[in-house]
Amino acid sequence: MKYGSSSFSTFLVDGVSLLAAKLQGVTHKVESITEKTDGLGDTSEAHSPVNMAKASLTQNGGFFDDAVGGMHALLKAGSPAERQLVFSVDGANFTGGFGALVTSYEVVSKNATLSKANAAYLLTGAIDTNGVILQNAAQTIDWTGGSTDNAASSPDGGVAYMHIAALAGLTGFLGFIESSPDNAAWSTLVAFTNVTVAPAAQRIAFVGTVPRYLRFRGDVTGTGTITVFAGFSRN
Repeated sequence: MKYGSSSFSTFLVDGVSLLAAKLQGVTHKVESITEKTDGLGDTSEAHSPVNMAKASLTQNGGFFDDAVGGMHALLKAGSPAERQLVFSVDGANFTGGFGALVTSYEVVSKNATLSKANAAYLLTGAIDTNGVILQNAAQTIDWTGGSTDNAASSPDGGVAYMHIAALAGLTGFLGFIESSPDNAAWSTLVAFTNVTVAPAAQRIAFVGTVPRYLRFRGDVTGTGTITVFAGFSRN
């Protein structure tokens, strides 16, 4: 399957959508950290994994935006800053990270052009890959999303993400990831805490068996709109 630039549907840091800045490019790399393990008498190098991963990500060419809740307000402080980050290159699956460290933030201004901004991140904390997007749209009333089939249950838990990019008029919002073994009987797998302002982000680890089917349910308080991204990454 090939994906074009229009498939890059999500790039959120602490609930702030960086795609709103019309980025010109994003690169990301995930690697396993290894230790050199050869010793005296060995005739070749040996490297062994230490069960740790590292991810780096860069964005370039975004239009400089100093609006409240925009890219500049989020990144101008530079490092160090622990952050939550999610992005998707295909619109269905996502990669998430916690403890994302903004290592550089660069504003580029040239004659007769709009100012742009580049940023680089080093994800020094948890990295969750192959997550499934369960919700990624604006809503105005209580709703229950469609189910996602994993083909089977998984025994090793996982991590739930929820980012609120926009909230207007509402006085509260509760998000839930629900699970089912048969796509008929549903129960709450993860309950996020109440959200009253945006941007906002939450990441919750779940320990135990994750049933085959997952879906997202939203419960709004008040009258208004909310833009929610939610997903789950199985371990």
